[in-house]
Amino acid sequence: KADFEAVNPNTTTCPVFRTRRDAEITKAIYRRVPVLLREKPTEENPWGVEFMAMLHMTNDAEHFKNMAEMIALGGTLNGNVFNGPNGTFLPLYEAKMASFYDHRVADVIINSNVIHRQGQPEVILEKDNPMRLAMPRSWVFSGEIEKRLKHQWLKKWFIGWRDITSSTNERTLLPILIPYSGVGNTCNLIFSKTFDTNAACFFYSLLSSYAIDWVARNKLGSVHVNQFFLKQLPVLPPSAFTAHESWISERVLELVYTAVDMEPFARDMGYAGPPFAWDPARRFTLRCELDALFFHLYGICRDDVAYIMDTFPIVRRHDEESFGTYRTKEEILRVYDALK
Repeated sequence: KADFEAVNPNTTTCPVFRTRRDAEITKAIYRRVPVLLREKPTEENPWGVEFMAMLHMTNDAEHFKNMAEMIALGGTLNGNVFNGPNGTFLPLYEAKMASFYDHRVADVIINSNVIHRQGQPEVILEKDNPMRLAMPRSWVFSGEIEKRLKHQWLKKWFIGWRDITSSTNERTLLPILIPYSGVGNTCNLIFSKTFDTNAACFFYSLLSSYAIDWVARNKLGSVHVNQFFLKQLPVLPPSAFTAHESWISERVLELVYTAVDMEPFARDMGYAGPPFAWDPARRFTLRCELDALFFHLYGICRDDVAYIMDTFPIVRRHDEESFGTYRTKEEILRVYDALK
């Protein structure tokens, strides 16, 4: 009974584990780390989080304007924002446009040759150009976004996560850190009064780590990562990042600020420089350093780290095809040993 209440305290349900080792590692993590939001017997919410689905892709479609409509209204495109006589219209982010440490994964293009899901992603390759921004299929009046937020969030960036996923994908939990914009219900947003920028860096990088992703894929029973699921993930409390604040923030800033539309985030960090270069080798190193740290912070021993990394077969296959070795696992273990 105690195991059920530790792993899923809000629903007291049991994940279906592949192996006994998966169950034992998961239970050990939950003994050390609280869930993001415990609802009973009394609410425990260390981060003070609140959740929001801003715009419904179907029910709120009346607020969306495509490019032809924006041009007809006299709008002028500046980056991926339309300015015109009717005000400012911001891009409508969909889940396919962003992923962890990359807010410009793809443009959304319309394929009129298909009946369903006409909005298809087109991967952005020009990542080394900080002026190249993700282009949506729709734009939303900035006043409509302000109305949804009710002035409860004053920062010009959002943290959230993608709703649709699978435990058989390359990665399962896909957090996003994106510019202030319209956000469709294929992404959920997280707000907290404790989110000064450094705390947000810790929270976001934690959700982007292999450590919590491994727990998530063990527990996922559908293709939706809804807020009820997220609440029951083991999330280190704010006190856990105090000793590592600068170390984490420096790396997250460099990974996130790669284009001009994330300038407000950089300025909130106290950084006045230009966007960082998109250097795949450098980004790989920074991500492995963060992953290694979170394995330590979650209290996961080296043998279990090696085991966990072996449960990401697509990551391994891509590494071996490109580099002839499972370099992600090897680099994380190398940094893990160094940090120890």
